[in-house]
Amino acid sequence: MSALADPKSRSCAPRPILRETITAKLHEQWSPQQISAWLRREHPADPSMWVSHETIYRCLYIPSRKVFDSTVFHELRTDRPIRRPRGKKRSHGRGRIRNMVSIDLRGAVANDRSEPGHLEGDLVFGIRPSAVATLVDRQSRVTHVVALPDGYRAETVADALMPI
Repeated sequence: MSALADPKSRSCAPRPILRETITAKLHEQWSPQQISAWLRREHPADPSMWVSHETIYRCLYIPSRKVFDSTVFHELRTDRPIRRPRGKKRSHGRGRIRNMVSIDLRGAVANDRSEPGHLEGDLVFGIRPSAVATLVDRQSRVTHVVALPDGYRAETVADALMPI
């Protein structure tokens, strides 16, 4: 079997010169696609210096490979700790709260816990379909736990929490 046909030989790990070259180009803010194309152009007769952009991404984002330092991904332009492939689509609203207001937008009084009456709520699920709603006062830490025997849809939860 030739070296090109061996899938394990395509990693950056066993080749320190290749690893150093890739790291240097990442420090210069080159993308993995640019590095891959440049390597093929600069070393046309040396297939051991060829590596795909996918291999570079995998070596950066899979820490178990231990090819690069764990902070090298910061050299990428996106600076993301987790890679999201382009083909992967985000959900179509499932599991997302509509008209959600960020917790960062709450008032300073609620944030510094200087007065009582500001509550934080959460749902705690047991064996489906059982659930309870919890409300915690931010200042006093008084906790209200409300059973939700009729389900945990928004209307049901709102009706169960109204008396509190």
